[in-house]
Amino acid sequence: MARHVSDGDGCRAENDLHVTKPWGDSAQYDFILEHQSRFLRVQVKSTQFFDHGCYPCAVRGSRWRYAENAFDFLAVYILPEDLWYIIPAPAFRGQASVALRPAAQNSKYAKYLGAWELLKNETGTVSEGPQIKQCKMLI
Repeated sequence: MARHVSDGDGCRAENDLHVTKPWGDSAQYDFILEHQSRFLRVQVKSTQFFDHGCYPCAVRGSRWRYAENAFDFLAVYILPEDLWYIIPAPAFRGQASVALRPAAQNSKYAKYLGAWELLKNETGTVSEGPQIKQCKMLI
């Protein structure tokens, strides 16, 4: 299951998104997703521990918080529930963690449960990411 999270299979297989992994470890995001010429930076996390009615998930690197504009979306996989949350970065900015409650329909992050459409910009609720129209290399 950890491989499923770390290699982007969930994004690619279930949602017709093109997944690219950055070269090296210097980026503060795990994947770049492309859909119809739009590119988004996505940080992927997973959680499996149920504590006080929620699945907590740290929103930071191993030693520090992410920079404010480090990525566009957080994708969190809850292993025991086989569920994904697709959360826009502004929804948790400034927080050290998020508390995910899949059974609670009125929870803070309920609207992001399975919200793959946000990555495709179909809802209009998230601003469009950068678009590449043409690329030319001079040699």
